[in-house]
Amino acid sequence: MAQILFIVVLLPGSLTPWAVMVNRKLNGPLVSGGNVLRFQISPDSQWVVYLADQNTDQVFELYSVPIRGGTPVRLNVALPSGSDASLCGITPDSRRVVFIAPQETTGKKEVFCVPIQGPASAAVKLSRTIASPRYVDAAIVNSSGTRVVYRVRVGTGISELYSVPITGPGSASVRVDRTMVSSSPGTGYGISPNGERVVYWGAYDTAGVAELYSVPILGPAGATVKLNTPLVAGGGVGWFDITSDGSRLVYLADQLTLAVREVFSVPIAGPAADGIKLNTTLALGSSVGNFRISPNNERVIYDVSAADPSYELWSVPIAGPASAGVKIGEPRENWSWVISPNSARVVFKADRDATGGMELYSVPIAGPRDAGVEISKNLGTQGGVEEFRISPDSRYVVYRADPLFALLYDNVFRIFSVPIAGPASANVTLDKIAHQTRDVSAFRISPHSQWVAYVADQTTDEVRELYLALIRGPASAGIKLSGPMVTGGDMAYPEVFEFSPDSACLVYLADQTTNGVDELYVSYDRPTAAGNWRAYK
Repeated sequence: MAQILFIVVLLPGSLTPWAVMVNRKLNGPLVSGGNVLRFQISPDSQWVVYLADQNTDQVFELYSVPIRGGTPVRLNVALPSGSDASLCGITPDSRRVVFIAPQETTGKKEVFCVPIQGPASAAVKLSRTIASPRYVDAAIVNSSGTRVVYRVRVGTGISELYSVPITGPGSASVRVDRTMVSSSPGTGYGISPNGERVVYWGAYDTAGVAELYSVPILGPAGATVKLNTPLVAGGGVGWFDITSDGSRLVYLADQLTLAVREVFSVPIAGPAADGIKLNTTLALGSSVGNFRISPNNERVIYDVSAADPSYELWSVPIAGPASAGVKIGEPRENWSWVISPNSARVVFKADRDATGGMELYSVPIAGPRDAGVEISKNLGTQGGVEEFRISPDSRYVVYRADPLFALLYDNVFRIFSVPIAGPASANVTLDKIAHQTRDVSAFRISPHSQWVAYVADQTTDEVRELYLALIRGPASAGIKLSGPMVTGGDMAYPEVFEFSPDSACLVYLADQTTNGVDELYVSYDRPTAAGNWRAYK
């Protein structure tokens, strides 16, 4: 494997006095025309599973490799031309990989489980015998890693759900959903975070009407309960989410009034009669657009369309009543708000001063609205916040914005960090960009909340590379993580890069070695007597 060692000498106040940074390519040699498409890091931070047409051009297969380098192992047996594998997930104990592929019969996709270190011959088929033209199109591993729930596509808009032990065999599969009566305007399923129940929706009672159901993960299908009350004629259920403790389910539906989406909460095991509407009475022409459950499962935040593209943001206890809801803000779009991981605050984008630029606001999760504070700064009438993330420890907000000092160059974005409750004056610039036409295109926050990795053409114009900064700054503490780029090379677009769960490694895709060929790389520091960058506090 190609490996680049480079010693970074850092100035006082930067990451460490000395750091030996390792930048290594993880994938095996690629066939002509091959690329790495995507990857996933195991929960224990020891493995990377990636999808690539490594052996045969345009045949995407699964491989695993130790995160700090080693010999990749193909996890599926050789696939025929025109076939692809798809990664469904890694088990929570990091021991197994679940994937879908036409591994036994050309053109028939089935679900398999294989040890993460291989070999492919150790894979076990988890799906039952399926008659063509049926095929598996989705599979989810439950939180305990003991079972897989997979979906068999029967026809257009018609499917069946099965639950099987993670170790198989496929013959142990149990059907957990009822029989659909027709194709459905919406279908889908999920597993409760505690791994005990399957929630699914589709046209199971009335032709063309999507409704919501719950069943124990062990089945049988006859134990299914419907979670919504009778729908208005023409109505249907949209999407749903489940509390992290698996006790309740929140969903969107035009259940009471046709074409008016509202938000409801119900115990995950039913009965539907115990459900409650969470939103207050809506103005004529308004609907609930989006909602999220707070991580502590106590509240639901939802937005209501007012005068498009303006929205109202509301907070309500998850068990209601709707009258206990309080308006906490006015996000610009129905996706531009986030709940902090500690469930204390909500951060959202808005244009409260009507200048045309998006500012960033933070408000206590239960309000009141007037307790909200602006936490962005130096954003002019043409500038504004593009995207933002909250650190896992809920202390900081990191955002990418087109700042006031870049107005001469439209859509030039920089990256900033600010305490989640402000003040705006505490903003710190994290990048070290010195030229006004260069900018940051993407960023991630480390799981331990100490670092921000970002992609920018900071060093060379139009060459997007990967950098690391302290979340609290200063920018001078930053270092470059990607290795030297071949002429014409840069980070993959859209940007694909992730911290390992232990925050020790940064894995990314780039055509770093060969222009036009995206490959898989990892950067990490080699501990020295002086310490290492991930230990810096």
